[in-house]
Formats: sequence, C-alpha cells, structure tokens
Amino acid sequence: MMRALLPVLWMFASLVQAQPNLVHVEYQGCNKTHPSYFPNFVMSKVGEPVDTLQLAQDVKNLWNTNLYADVYYELFDTLGGTAARFVLREKWTSYPAGNGGIIDENFWMELGWRDNHLLGRGIRAMLLAKYYDRFAVRGFFQAPYWFGKGFGMESNWEIGRTIEPLGNLSDEVLDFNQDRVFVNMLASFALKPSNLLYFGVEYHRLAYMLRYDEELLAPDAFSEVQTQYLLVARHHTRYHLNIFEQYVTGWSNEVLLKTAFVPDPASQRLYPFFQNETKLFFRPWKSGNVGTRLRAGIAENDASVFAQFIQDSFLNVRGIGNKPYRGTAELTWNVELRQTIYDRRWVALQSVAFFDYSAIRPPAGDFNSMFTAQHSHAYAGLGGRIFFKNVFDFIMRLDVGLSLQDGSGGFVMGLGQYF
Repeated sequence: MMRALLPVLWMFASLVQAQPNLVHVEYQGCNKTHPSYFPNFVMSKVGEPVDTLQLAQDVKNLWNTNLYADVYYELFDTLGGTAARFVLREKWTSYPAGNGGIIDENFWMELGWRDNHLLGRGIRAMLLAKYYDRFAVRGFFQAPYWFGKGFGMESNWEIGRTIEPLGNLSDEVLDFNQDRVFVNMLASFALKPSNLLYFGVEYHRLAYMLRYDEELLAPDAFSEVQTQYLLVARHHTRYHLNIFEQYVTGWSNEVLLKTAFVPDPASQRLYPFFQNETKLFFRPWKSGNVGTRLRAGIAENDASVFAQFIQDSFLNVRGIGNKPYRGTAELTWNVELRQTIYDRRWVALQSVAFFDYSAIRPPAGDFNSMFTAQHSHAYAGLGGRIFFKNVFDFIMRLDVGLSLQDGSGGFVMGLGQYF
C-alpha cells in the first residue's frame, strides 16, 4: 500500500515545489490611492508561492472597501518570475452630503461635505450643519489604517443647539431646547480587513430646558444638565459583507460597550450601556436584494426622561418623527426589499419596500412596558434609490413611511442606504 502511495506523494511534492513564487505586485489605475493603503487589504506576499485563491480574496477585499468601481487581477511573466497586477477604477469619493425629513410639521435638514478617501488612505471625513429650528454642527474623522499595520484612529464630534420632542413624559409631547457638546477619541486596530476593534474615551454634555411656550405643561424639574465621561469599546465586523455595485450580500455585526461616569456627588457610580447591531443581506434573484437589521440595546434603567435610546425617523423608524420617544432599552427590526428597476454602467435605480419595528423601554419601566402601544411602533412604506456607481456610497434616498397603528407618517430623505 505504501509503495503505491509513494508515486502520488512524489508527484504532489513536485507540483508544490514547482509552484512559482510571486516576485512583484503592482497596481494600475490608482491615481488617488496611496501605495501604503493597499497592504491593508492585499494579503498576497512577494516571495511566497502564487496563490490564485488568495489573489481572488484580495480582489474581494478591495471591492468591499467600496472605493473602486472595478477591480480585477492578472498574472504576467517578468525576467525575474511571475508578477501580479491589480487593475482598478477608482470612484469619485468627495462630494456634498445631506439628510432631511418632514413628518407633520416636524422639518429638519443637514447639509455639508464629505470625503471618503482623504489623502488616498481610506480616511473618511465629514462636516455637516443641521437645522431643526435651531442650529447644530457635527462631523467625524475616521482613519482606521492611518498608522499602518492595521492601526488607526477615529474621532466624532457634535456642537450645537437643537429641539428635542419627548413623548414619554405625559399625555402631551413636550419640546425641549437641547444644547449639546459631544466628542470622542478612539484608537482602532484591524484584526482582519474591515474587522475593526476600537477603544477610547468620550465626553458628553447635554443641557435640556423646556421651551418658553411649554412652561405650564411640566414642572421645572424637567430642565436638566447632564455631563458624562465615558470609556468606549466597539467591535465592528464587516469582513463577511460582499459589495458589488448596488448589491450587498453576507452579514455584519457591531458591538458597542460604554461605561459612563457622572461627575455628581449624588451619582458616584458607573452607568453601563450595551448595544448590538446585526445586518444580513442576500439576493433572492438577480435584480433583487433583501436586507434586514436587528438592533438590541440596554442601559441603566434610571428615572431620567433623557434616556439613551431613541426612536427616530433617520435612525430606526421611518415616518415616526425626529427623536419623539426615549428609553433605557431598545429592540429594533428593519427589513427592506430593494429591487433594481434600471441598471446602466454608471447609474442604477432601485425601488424599495420596507418594514420598521421598534420597542423602547420607558425610563424606570419594565420590559413588558416596551411592547405596549405607547412604546412600540410599526411602520411600513415605499421608497426609491438613485445609485451612482462611480461615486463612493453616493445613493440618493427617499422613503415614505406610514404607521400601521394610526396611519400617521411622513418622508425621510438622505444619502446612502438606510442601513
């Protein structure tokens, strides 16, 4: 038996030994991308045997950055041996940004600018001015591979004044003037391409005061200032998402942990916060795409009316309004059917049917109260997308959602897919 196996083993060893080594890797069509950015996603190494499976995975990794409208590899012979060339077509990554919506008389909008490939290193930066009867400014700087070998950083901030309607205080919806200062600094490390671990600190100061025309509806105790210092840890897994033009398949998961310290002699304790968000995408047919998002979270269940979790048209329930309900725990489920109705090389149109459901635990309430009619809301609706293939994540979105409970609703518009 052993003698019969020896020729087979010898042939296998000869094939492995004969596998040529990769002598060079080059990139064609990268007018903006800095050469130091590619090794974060291209795992094929010079000096190792040519591995076509790994080269195909490298192409997939580059596709999933969403920075390129086309990516493929080719092998070619040189005097020194076999070399690999990645041929890319870069997307336009810098453009105006905006969001907005109208639900009844609740109008808000954001306008600004974003760059998704700053310095050619995959750095994403954005600055937005928001108007909702009062003005706010927010932005972020995300550079997950800035320092090389998987190390990077992220910072988010918001400074401004808005109006926040709170609908879980009494039978009346009360409007508060909100003055907010928020900033965080996070260090990141890439465990794998698009599989990121974050850790850092956060400063958050909120000042709420009833608007002048609401003074008779609630006692002064509902005016409040909160200052928090937080330790933040986040794990974001996007490694299992496959992105091809307007289509997405696979899954992703994001875990967010926070521990807040309130500098108040009466509150010398920690306030934990946990949230997990899972997304799943598949294509039931060639021009269709189904996506679903499940988000669950829990935080300190104190009696504050200004709790951590919210139900908001732009975040989780299309048509419900701008931050109308707050609570200390959340369960949200979003489902979309995206159907491509027009597809060309540079643009695609999608029609969308969606269902959004969210339940919020009221401050100091129990879990059963989450699912009462007052704190759980279901909306369904239709929408449309204009997808520009040569621009990074430039998707013009419009959704109209109606309540399945009372028929109320409105529209939400923005850039990018809803989730």
